[in-house]
Amino acid sequence: MSEQKADLYSLEGMTMAESRIDLPHLEGEGAAVAAINQYYAAMREKCRLYVEQVLYAEAVRIYTENPDPYKRFTHRRFLYTHTAQVSRPLPGLISVFREMRLSRGAAVLRLCHGAEVFEEQRGRLLPPGLFLRRTAGVRWLPCCVRDPETLLLIRAAPSGEERILTRPIDRKLSITQTD
Repeated sequence: MSEQKADLYSLEGMTMAESRIDLPHLEGEGAAVAAINQYYAAMREKCRLYVEQVLYAEAVRIYTENPDPYKRFTHRRFLYTHTAQVSRPLPGLISVFREMRLSRGAAVLRLCHGAEVFEEQRGRLLPPGLFLRRTAGVRWLPCCVRDPETLLLIRAAPSGEERILTRPIDRKLSITQTD
């Protein structure tokens, strides 16, 4: 159901950056499956370019600027992971919950979450707030359907921090309202 791609970026035999990208690749035929797979193939390519062009360059800069003669033993590589969990909690929907983590050694430098809900028949990405009533002043990031009764939401705080919350699905809203 997913397609994993792991890459190592090295300089002088030292690994500077590593990426582990495990984003969905759905099995099957048809335009809907192709559209969803194309969405994640483009995301996978953006992740790969970020590691190759930004993280690798930063790791090389840190390594080459370090005057320590033992830097080969103390240098910590950047590790970029992007994983996803795919579920089909309701008939006709594909829900994807993603986690992106950037670390260096044991230190987590960045942790972000994302989610998408697709209409299975057409491969259409549904709006994030479709299953939730609007709340003034609250910024919700994309959500995914966890099970037939519950949403998994990502709430963005003004400070940039994220909180993952669960909320009941509002049964008065349906996917037909977006047509």
